[in-house]
Amino acid sequence: MDRFRRPLRLRFALHATATVLAAASSTAWLYRYVAWTQPGTNLRRAPNRGGRGSAVSREPRSARQRNRGGPRRTIPPQEHLEDPSRDPYSGNLWQEPRRIFSDSVEEESRHTNSDSAWEEQGEEDDKNIAGLPPARSWRDMYVKEGTWQTFTPKDQINRPTRRLKDTHELGSLLRQIKSHVKDWPATGVAMALVRLGKVAGPAAQRDVQEVLSQLVEATLNFRLSEMRTRDLARFIEAWGLLRHTPKGRLMERMCNTLEQRLKFSRDASEASSNDLNSAGITGAILGMSLAGFKHEGLLSIMCETVPDRLFEFSSSEISKMLYSFARLEYRHRQYLLAMGDHVPYRLKEFTAQEISTSVYAMWLLKFRHRKFLTGVCDHLPERLPEFNVHSLCNTAYALGKLEFKHRKFTAALSTHVASRVKDLNKEKMVANMLRSLQTLQSL
Repeated sequence: MDRFRRPLRLRFALHATATVLAAASSTAWLYRYVAWTQPGTNLRRAPNRGGRGSAVSREPRSARQRNRGGPRRTIPPQEHLEDPSRDPYSGNLWQEPRRIFSDSVEEESRHTNSDSAWEEQGEEDDKNIAGLPPARSWRDMYVKEGTWQTFTPKDQINRPTRRLKDTHELGSLLRQIKSHVKDWPATGVAMALVRLGKVAGPAAQRDVQEVLSQLVEATLNFRLSEMRTRDLARFIEAWGLLRHTPKGRLMERMCNTLEQRLKFSRDASEASSNDLNSAGITGAILGMSLAGFKHEGLLSIMCETVPDRLFEFSSSEISKMLYSFARLEYRHRQYLLAMGDHVPYRLKEFTAQEISTSVYAMWLLKFRHRKFLTGVCDHLPERLPEFNVHSLCNTAYALGKLEFKHRKFTAALSTHVASRVKDLNKEKMVANMLRSLQTLQSL
């Protein structure tokens, strides 16, 4: 029995010894921490008289410094702290860098890091920018109510001008154009034409035609190669809004120039400030559709450019582009596939009119995209009250013509039409809606 108990006793003794040593070590470390936290004292290890190990001793800082052979400053003296011109640790005076040396370093870095190609390009742009007015400071622009959309005549730089974008009255717009059209650059003339098209439309009034002839004459004075890409798109949009075809094949030459610009920007490795934004692309397509001018090359390059930039376009711009292509009867398969895949994810951003326009454009283009139609029919039942009578009839008619069967949408539309009988009867569209419903229910 003893030979079994001996190993247990030895193991218990070892565990007890280890526990005692750990407790002693923890006590020593705790004592050291408490001693360090007390102000005015510090700890150091000193050998015992017997030479075995070391013991923890508490000793004032001044005594420790004397034993080590002199004071060692760890805190800056009070006189150095009070003098801001002196380094608190070393006691040296602060010195300003030599101006000649700093100027030479700055001049050398300026020459080393300068981009001569960029500077030359800037000077070249200033010469070829079609006489734009000089840039003004933000304070001057604020005082004179100016933005990048205001244009100051060359001979009357200090005279404040109103913004064309804020002009909503036809008479005021005509007076402003007559007064300043001779001094405006190409950007000003393009914006005036767009604003005239939005305010007056295809009007046949005599005063509108006179102003339009003045703007056309001013446009002929500019070189197409010197116009900005955005201005070319504005001109094309304006001709469509005004239903005006300028003489001298100006519309065709502008479309050719814009096509070359878009090809260049597509093949470029980096984006440029002269690239066409989403509003410019939509305006140019809309202008061509309203004017009935079908430029195959420009439409093709736009259809190749848009799919990679669809998230830049708003819901209104997407619906306008689809309907413009439908009016032009231009069917680009890759563009329509990209539209059909993209629109269902953003239907919540579309208004009822924009959804109806998009579906009707797909019918006009004879393009039956299953994902697009399924997403629209799944989304429409909860938004049917937002549709007016015309949008409702156009949507039902287009879905029926596309022969797309969707039981949930057909049931929801049948229930909703019963509550809109008065509106349908007022617009004399009851028969059209009933025919569309009969077509959808028979699929």
